[in-house]
Amino acid sequence: MAKNNIPLDQVRFVNLSTADAAAALMTGRVPAAGVWNPWIQRIEARGAGHTLFSSASAPGLIPDVVAARTGIINKYPQQFVNLAHVWFETVKFIDKHPMEAAKIMAPHVELSPKVYSTALSGTRLFGEHLNKYSMNKQYDHKVVSLYHSTHDTSVFLKKVGAISHAPDPQHFIDPAFVNSAG
Repeated sequence: MAKNNIPLDQVRFVNLSTADAAAALMTGRVPAAGVWNPWIQRIEARGAGHTLFSSASAPGLIPDVVAARTGIINKYPQQFVNLAHVWFETVKFIDKHPMEAAKIMAPHVELSPKVYSTALSGTRLFGEHLNKYSMNKQYDHKVVSLYHSTHDTSVFLKKVGAISHAPDPQHFIDPAFVNSAG
C-alpha cells in the first residue's frame, strides 16, 4: 500500500477467503481485494479490476508453508520427511514439464491448462535448494528467507492492529524435515 501511496488509515480490512474476496471485488462490494491466481486472471478477464501490486515485485514476501501440530509431527516424523521429498520431486517435474503439469493441475481450479500455465509461470516454487536456503537462519536478511518474510509480515500486521507483538520465527521454523528429505 505504501508503494501506491495508500495510507493504512484509509483502508478497512475485511477477512474473507480468497474466492469470497474475488467475488466481492467482481460484484463491487469491495473496492480492492488481496487475491492471487487464478483469481487475478478471472478478475482481469471480466474487466472487474486490475493489479495494484504483484508479489512478483517482492519475491519471498508471500510464502506457502506446511504447518502441523507438534503432536502430529512427533507421532509421524517420517511422514513429514516423505512429504518434503515428494514436494521436491513435484517441483522438479513441474520445472521439466510445465505444460504437462498444468494439464494435471488446471482442472482442480477450473481453468484451462493454457491459462493455468500462465499462472504457474509467475509462481516461484521452492524446490530442495530454496527450501533449505529459506529456512537457514544465517540467511535471514535475504528476501527468500522465512525469517525475513516473517519480520516483514509482522511489521505490517502490527501496523494494522492484527497482532500485538511479532512472533519469533525460531519457535516455528523447523528445517529438520527439509534437510532430511534432500
